[in-house]
Amino acid sequence: MNSRHPIGGQRGFALVMAIVLLMLIASLAVVMSRMAVSSSASAALSLRHERALSAARAGIAWGRYAVLNSGSCVNETFTLEGINLPAFEVQVSCTQTTHRISNQDVKQFLLTANSSAGSYGAASYVSRSVEALISDD
Repeated sequence: MNSRHPIGGQRGFALVMAIVLLMLIASLAVVMSRMAVSSSASAALSLRHERALSAARAGIAWGRYAVLNSGSCVNETFTLEGINLPAFEVQVSCTQTTHRISNQDVKQFLLTANSSAGSYGAASYVSRSVEALISDD
């Protein structure tokens, strides 16, 4: 019997287990880092969607102001820009209808504001649309 290695068939078993354990920990670290990157990208896209919605709401506010001051539809396209923020193109369109209610003509204005940023088809492209109905009664 060899006195150096009392358990003759299990030489190097601890080394193999250590390597397997290191590979498992490294794989887990890679998965966690990918999840963190994915979560960060998702949060950034969610923020861009909220900014697009705010830009569309600003377009509705502008359209409401224009309709109430002029009494007629105003269609306009403009760009909202900020410091270190992407530029949002806002298109405001208006459709006017007149209805006769109790022998009185009532004008209604349907405002639609579309805002978008980025190139269509790109991963960073965002777009939002908001509608509002205004009447002059």
